[in-house]
Amino acid sequence: MFDLIFIPSPYFDSRKKEPILGIVAHCLGHQSFEQCVRSLTTQEVSAHYFIPACTMHQLKKKARETLKKSIKLNGMRLVLEKIADHPVRFPHVAPVIQLVKDQDRAWHAGKSHWSNWSAEGNLNACTLGIEVQSIGYADGLNFFHFGRYRDFQVKTTSSLMHQLVKQHHIDPKNIVAHSDIGWDRQDKLPGNPGVFLPKTDPGPTFFWQELAHAGLGILPQIGSSPLPVFSDQQEQLHWIQKKLIQIGYTNLKPTGILDALTARAINAFRMHFLFQEASLIVPHPSPSQPLPITATLIRGLLGFETYLKHGATGVFDV
Repeated sequence: MFDLIFIPSPYFDSRKKEPILGIVAHCLGHQSFEQCVRSLTTQEVSAHYFIPACTMHQLKKKARETLKKSIKLNGMRLVLEKIADHPVRFPHVAPVIQLVKDQDRAWHAGKSHWSNWSAEGNLNACTLGIEVQSIGYADGLNFFHFGRYRDFQVKTTSSLMHQLVKQHHIDPKNIVAHSDIGWDRQDKLPGNPGVFLPKTDPGPTFFWQELAHAGLGILPQIGSSPLPVFSDQQEQLHWIQKKLIQIGYTNLKPTGILDALTARAINAFRMHFLFQEASLIVPHPSPSQPLPITATLIRGLLGFETYLKHGATGVFDV
């Protein structure tokens, strides 16, 4: 259902016989295909797969036009020649660029945790990484500025994930966001050493709903289920923290306090599982700008009772 082109990245190592447990979705906000490929092949990071924001027909046409020009290609000539010569089978969907073989460990997750997948604090060994181009993400180094995705990228990503789930016997609910596994990261903001950020990709505009309807991952469909009754805010927050830990945000502590870590975990949960609440994501929660606790958030957490008890995959009512 898509054209596959192998453009090797040098940034990988051995899985050391670790089983592949899940798939991690990422995004790159670069404007051009070339910028994305350079990032994944020259900057000591990589992913197994990259899905550009163009169809195979558009990419092949652009590669041929660029090669005709007398311009400096900065190491991209061999890549563009491979694309220009590649036979086209599916011109109207995004192609898949494979950078690292599945049996190898790509460098996409970094410091990361999810559920009980790994005790090493790094999920590279037990996951596959898929980067999807989202032009505009992190525009102006604002990592809470989210880009959009194209319908032809949705089709390709869904097809690729179905193939990987079947090939590697991955539980189809084990599809997570980089922001899920790196929500507690403290990465320095480039150009502003006093600001630290968690991972936020692929963001609340990612097509989680379409994937869940295709049986990939899970997504609670918010209804009108009765809300729990809490005696005070501390009890409410303690309950929220326990649910987040059960879902997979295991580095969280059930303190009953809306601290910075809890706020980051709630942001991550909203971005993936309650993407329709994107306006409620607070980049830097503080006493003057607290993170809102809404009925939708609590109902979303309640919805995971089905997931936790029965391993449900897809969309389900709450």
